[in-house]
Amino acid sequence: MPYDYYVISGNTVRHELFTFIIFLVIIFSKIFMKKVNVFLYFYGFSLTFIAISQEAQRAESPVCSLFFNACKNGNVPLVESLILAKTDVNQEDEAGLSALLYSAASGNEGITRLLIAEKADINKVSKEGGTPLLWAAANGHRNIIELLIQARANINQPNKEGNSPLILAATNSRHDTMIQLIKVGAFVNARNALGSTALSICAKNGNREAVTILIKHGANKLQVDHKGDMPISIARMFGHQEIVELLTDKP
Repeated sequence: MPYDYYVISGNTVRHELFTFIIFLVIIFSKIFMKKVNVFLYFYGFSLTFIAISQEAQRAESPVCSLFFNACKNGNVPLVESLILAKTDVNQEDEAGLSALLYSAASGNEGITRLLIAEKADINKVSKEGGTPLLWAAANGHRNIIELLIQARANINQPNKEGNSPLILAATNSRHDTMIQLIKVGAFVNARNALGSTALSICAKNGNREAVTILIKHGANKLQVDHKGDMPISIARMFGHQEIVELLTDKP
């Protein structure tokens, strides 16, 4: 998934930097000079968190929010601070993506744990139909998948194209992830909007290891897609003879 649209405006950076500089000056003055009035310390602390909270929740430019960038960059202390400042963990950026979806896609365990603990919506669907589990599966982040499953994520929820987490893992040759998903109940014979299964997709791609895993776990070798093609005919069509042999019933 692309992340290049994640752009921070210069004004936003300057504003956030300014608030943190104020906060750090007060903290270090308190520690090293021991001459800062307690009232001033807490006043500066409060101003900083108010500024952060307002910046993170700016409705007109959520893509520039400090919260999303902190989650994307794995800044756990800052995310914790923003949550204390009442930032909504389920807010979406202008692309319709949640913070949990970003942390799941990037494989950031610390941020993912924190967001789950703060009741982030595990099965929140993005505008494009993605979920945190779908993105974690596509990228092979097994540790994130385990966290999401423990939090009761829907193991078989597909995206808009009908691709389940298992289909995405298989498509991207995430073999260990495939086994992990199957062991916790992923539907081996789930079909997408084109009627394709993980097996038919892997047969097309010539992915021997993935085909072997799927057959071992009960994939239906005779299931056809919407064009009426079985995995073996697809493998033959694309010249993958070794896959054809795997899919041929032995006497």
